[in-house]
Amino acid sequence: MMRLFGSEMTRLASRRLLRWTFVLFCGAILLIGVLVFVNDSNGTFTERDVQDALMGLSLPLLMLGWLVGASAIGAEWGNRTVSALLTWEPRRTRVLVAKAAAACGTAALLVVALEIVFTAVMMPVAWAADPTFVPVDPSFESIDPFSWATYAATAGRITLVSVLAGAFGFALATIGKNTAAALGGGMAYLLIVESLVRNYLPESSKWLLSTNIIRVIEGGAPGGVEAYTTTGAASVLALYAVGLLLVALWFFRRREMA
Repeated sequence: MMRLFGSEMTRLASRRLLRWTFVLFCGAILLIGVLVFVNDSNGTFTERDVQDALMGLSLPLLMLGWLVGASAIGAEWGNRTVSALLTWEPRRTRVLVAKAAAACGTAALLVVALEIVFTAVMMPVAWAADPTFVPVDPSFESIDPFSWATYAATAGRITLVSVLAGAFGFALATIGKNTAAALGGGMAYLLIVESLVRNYLPESSKWLLSTNIIRVIEGGAPGGVEAYTTTGAASVLALYAVGLLLVALWFFRRREMA
């Protein structure tokens, strides 16, 4: 199992799609840092603003995790490399588990690396701000002051959600046999299914993916989505991911590979 997992991690690390996506994200982060530094003439950009900006980056990182998971196996269906792999390792459950673990692991590494790049770019911008700056509301900093522990917890929650998004993307690509099926299916669910549920079954909205994703990312922030606790929302997302992966495994074990 570990050899199979290691080979999958190596295969994903060598993919140009992921390398260029990482480079583009880094370029965008660097550009944002430069723009904030140039336009922050009053020195009002603080460490708290960096934390808020990191939360704003959660949606692109979530989409990145979904893309990593979907493309991890979606491209293999098109190139028919799954059939070749199964001639070497015919135990399909082991194959899919290793591939899913590698996809989620790769998504986690990419997201954590981008969060480190984001912090390395944006924190110096905040530290370069005018030290004499005083907020308009003097009580602002005392209500919820910046701390590295809170910042790390925010980054950890974003990483967790991105990894779960990778699991969703991987499962949908396995069921649909291509990357486009995972991306299109996810967009259709979020835009159509969840909108219908919110309009016609509002009492069931706490079970929706987006509701629980927002709750996990926000953590204990006041004014957040009222659903479960952060841990409860994360548990719901994990159960959904495991359930969808089990469905994908059922399809994978019974599908004709010729």
